[in-house]
Amino acid sequence: MKLITFTTDEKTLLQGLLKKRLDYCNEILMEEPSGSKAERKRYENFYIKPLASALDKISNEESTIYDSKEQSACISCINEHYNDFYNELQLPTAFSWLTISDQQINVVRKMDNCKDILYKCGYYNKKKAHKVVNE
Repeated sequence: MKLITFTTDEKTLLQGLLKKRLDYCNEILMEEPSGSKAERKRYENFYIKPLASALDKISNEESTIYDSKEQSACISCINEHYNDFYNELQLPTAFSWLTISDQQINVVRKMDNCKDILYKCGYYNKKKAHKVVNE
């Protein structure tokens, strides 16, 4: 569990992405009535509850503690859409950055918010690999 404080822009971005994913997961749950009760419950516990919980915390609280499932839900939503944001930039060369439009600047800010969210949720915190010394 980790105390995380998101900025207003980060919250807005995450709320939209989490809501989109939650709607998609609920659609899948409704479209698959043939699954057993246990399978449906597992799907709900693994996918829907962490999304709903993270969305609720982001919507209602300034700073709060997120468990690992909620952090993973945020990370996966950001990772799912990051390439879409990058492709939206349409900057084929380094020179293109000199003539960037206001709309593209907004996309860059969105991508910066994505990186900040990933950092806050622990995406970049990798444990150092242990060195194995051969004797």
